[in-house]
Amino acid sequence: MIILTRDSDFLRPDLRKKAKYGIIFIAEPVRKENIVQIARNVENVLKTNKDKPLLVLVTITTIEFHRK
Repeated sequence: MIILTRDSDFLRPDLRKKAKYGIIFIAEPVRKENIVQIARNVENVLKTNKDKPLLVLVTITTIEFHRK
C-alpha cells in the first residue's frame, strides 16, 4: 500500500514506518490550476521508483525522494 496524502501527520517517523510501500506527500495545496502537473508528478513517481519504502514529497515543480 502506498499512501497518497496532504496530511502532514504522515511525515512523522512513527507513521512513515507503517506505510509498507511508502508515502507520497503532496507538499502544496491542490488547486484547479495545478492539479494536472501534480498528478503528472505523482504518476512519474509511481512509474519510476522501484526502491520502496520511502517518503516522496511532490509539488508542481519538484519531486523529492527521502529514505525512511
